[in-house]
Amino acid sequence: MKWIGSATFVAIGFALLLTADLSARPLPDPPSPPASPPPAPPVIRRAPAESAARSLSAAGLDPYSIGDVTDPEQLFIEFINRARSDPVAEGHWLRYLADPDVRSDCDYFQVDLDLLEAQLGAYPPAPPLAPNARLRQAARLHSQDMFEHMFQSHTGSDGRTLTDRIVAAQYPYQVVAENVFAYAESVLHGHAGFVIDWGPGPGGVQNPPGHRHNTFEPEFREIGVGAILGTNGAVGPIVVTQNFGLQSTAFPFLTGVAFYDLNGNGFYDLGEGIGGIDVRVSGASFYAVTAPSGGYAIPLPGNGSFLATFSAPGLAPFSRTFAVTNLANRKIDFLPPYEPPVVSGPARAALFAPNLCQLSMVGAATGYDWRATRLLPTNIVETVEAGLDRWTLLATPGYDVRQSDAVSQGTWAIRLAHPQPADQILELDGAFLLSASSGIQFASRLNWATPTQIARLQISTDNGLTWSDLWSEPGIDDAGADSFQTVVVPLAPYAGQSAQFRFVYDYTGGSRYPQTDPGIGLHLDDIRLSAVEQLEETHNAPVPQPPSFVFEPTLPGDYSLQARARIGQRALPWGPMLRIAAGRITDTILHLESIRHTADSQLELVVTLTNGTANSIDPLSSPSPAGPWQPVANFTITNGPGSNQFRILLPIPSISPVFYRVAAP
Repeated sequence: MKWIGSATFVAIGFALLLTADLSARPLPDPPSPPASPPPAPPVIRRAPAESAARSLSAAGLDPYSIGDVTDPEQLFIEFINRARSDPVAEGHWLRYLADPDVRSDCDYFQVDLDLLEAQLGAYPPAPPLAPNARLRQAARLHSQDMFEHMFQSHTGSDGRTLTDRIVAAQYPYQVVAENVFAYAESVLHGHAGFVIDWGPGPGGVQNPPGHRHNTFEPEFREIGVGAILGTNGAVGPIVVTQNFGLQSTAFPFLTGVAFYDLNGNGFYDLGEGIGGIDVRVSGASFYAVTAPSGGYAIPLPGNGSFLATFSAPGLAPFSRTFAVTNLANRKIDFLPPYEPPVVSGPARAALFAPNLCQLSMVGAATGYDWRATRLLPTNIVETVEAGLDRWTLLATPGYDVRQSDAVSQGTWAIRLAHPQPADQILELDGAFLLSASSGIQFASRLNWATPTQIARLQISTDNGLTWSDLWSEPGIDDAGADSFQTVVVPLAPYAGQSAQFRFVYDYTGGSRYPQTDPGIGLHLDDIRLSAVEQLEETHNAPVPQPPSFVFEPTLPGDYSLQARARIGQRALPWGPMLRIAAGRITDTILHLESIRHTADSQLELVVTLTNGTANSIDPLSSPSPAGPWQPVANFTITNGPGSNQFRILLPIPSISPVFYRVAAP
């Protein structure tokens, strides 16, 4: 800990007259120098090799794969292609980008943002880059090498150069270049680091800005991005290599990404990609199936007019005509509308009995999950007198988060500090269903914090995937509050949503107070969450036979039922909640056991009477789980095959989809 020494005795005495409760004023640590990408090596060129020539006019249609591009790697590609399409807009966007990691590094290198915007605006638009599996392989192996051996360089730990890696990956290059960054905080931070090219040069930019030139160079047609996530020593949390290439036989490509725009921003984001989409182009010798990240590329025979068609089960086919001139790549994205799976079922569910529920289908989905959650009315009052058992703590070791030096009431309170330049997070365990009368309040006291040490209360409504601020307070580079202040936050805007909560003592770069002495940092006490229902999950499993599943509660009370779609290994967000009350029911209950086509081209439904008696059994049909439901004409019903079971034969429907219910009036 740094203190003002004896050489400043007069200044200390003056400070003591003003702040008698402090024996000495703590000093913040200066900001740590941020990392920048190493200077980009010169672009490498060689004469086209005759042996590398190939033809795109082979008979038949062959698949073209970009490899297992991950979501972060695809996002890097999308950022690059957006920048290439409109350098003027990219310069304006970076000029006003509020990302704290980007702003901190720009401030450290004193980037001239006005000059940056003007310089980027001078680049001409360039065609998009198509992902290439061999370039990606070379890039990912180099990123893995930097991660494992904790370094940042264009030369590998084994001495291999960019050319060595590209040749080993068997990419028939004519022109190739590389960007690397072993200290990216996020994909956005890494992209900005390359395009801004911050460093010790004129205007806070590397001289020359080789990473920027590589990004906007119109000669390149293909790219391979290798991103390794994690921290090893000083490198990370993202180690990224970007390999730019032009093959010796340079054909144009159609490229793009298929994604559900879950957050509605019109741009690809992590977790939005749709894998398994079939992409066909008229006149091309290749077709593509989108990677799990959603990306694709298809080589084209040359200039001309083409028709691209995207298709997948459950999605309406999408087609678009496009033209290729000057052998330039083209980009077409596929953004089908997203409708989450909606669960429908009985208003009341019988205990210890199968209650049939259904869900609406999602295009391109390969599977579904469903979950049941009990709704328990509760009020949370947290004074940490009994400990932190209700919380999950992500904090730097070496200091006590639970302390008794400064409290609002009782004996104990929470205190978060920044002994290391890392965010300190305290998350309330569990999820809560909010109503119009829900609210959260707490006592807060922020002492000795810089403006880049920020206290935050955050909420997540997507199971912790993203967080947004409900309240924030930056430090003022002084002693701060002399007592606890009560903060009250209404939660009515989130009524009907499931939410999680956390406190964050955020460090956004620059100087900080690293001391862990009493009275320094963020103090919290008397935390109250009112008028909420705690969500206690009782069941979470795949839907074995979509679109139907069976809910069989064993405890009375209110439940929430939800479903989500899966596309390969990717799980999409949970759909809306269906509230259902479970208890003992004396009503007649029928359970649909099976639906199948018979040998004589009829539809067979087998139902079981699980509760009560039935004077008659009537099948109903609807084009949607939400109805309207209409009686089915021309059906027959017989007993069997099991006890209390009935066999119903229906004509095959002429429209699709059709949903069925069975009623016992």
